[in-house]
Amino acid sequence: MVDLRPVFMSWSLSPLEAAFKGGEDQIGNQIERCVREYDAHNEALAVGLADREWRDPETGEAYDKGGWILAEMAVIDDVLQAHRKAFAVMIHHTWEKHVCEFMKLPRYYPNSEYGPLKAAGWQIDIDGLTLLRQIANCVKHDSAELYDAHPKMFTNEGVWFEPVQSSTKKIRKTDGRVSKDGWRGRWEEALRLQHDDILNLFDIVKRSANISGGPKSMNCLPPLVARTMRDIKRQRIPL
Repeated sequence: MVDLRPVFMSWSLSPLEAAFKGGEDQIGNQIERCVREYDAHNEALAVGLADREWRDPETGEAYDKGGWILAEMAVIDDVLQAHRKAFAVMIHHTWEKHVCEFMKLPRYYPNSEYGPLKAAGWQIDIDGLTLLRQIANCVKHDSAELYDAHPKMFTNEGVWFEPVQSSTKKIRKTDGRVSKDGWRGRWEEALRLQHDDILNLFDIVKRSANISGGPKSMNCLPPLVARTMRDIKRQRIPL
């Protein structure tokens, strides 16, 4: 009997991938617009064809036009980071749901399930799934675990940090926000995800859900079976 679990995983990820790409394109267009406006403003300033200040016609307040554009870019960058972090969490939840549904588990226990999954033929990427979990926990809980493992994914510009006064080892047992080098900070705020980071998370989950000898998509199935399975998915008929 053909094991269709990889196909269902692909189904679950397809709309997420499309939504991620659409959002990245829209936000990227806004960033490019700001860059064009900023460059054009500076070029106009250099030849005396623009004023340095912009005055609000309603309030009469004056603003530095270049600074105003840079402030807008900073807001858009925050939107971009929120977009990527939201998709990292959704990818993790999709993986958790997939494992629980097809292994008939009441809840997802990371690491402890890898043995049975690998024994069932799943191509588990342990390091990749650990990274996925660490990113999701950083976003959701301000966990410092991701910083401990991948400090280059973080920035310290404009982000609040404080040293822990008591024993780091002792306090880390009850406070996951404390790093191994003794810092407590706003880790989610400091995290900077790149476009390729999210693409990598998609690949990690797809790769981990693959089963030795199993199909990877509907193209691997006979036409009648593929059509029947699409109908099952569309109508949410339990197998």
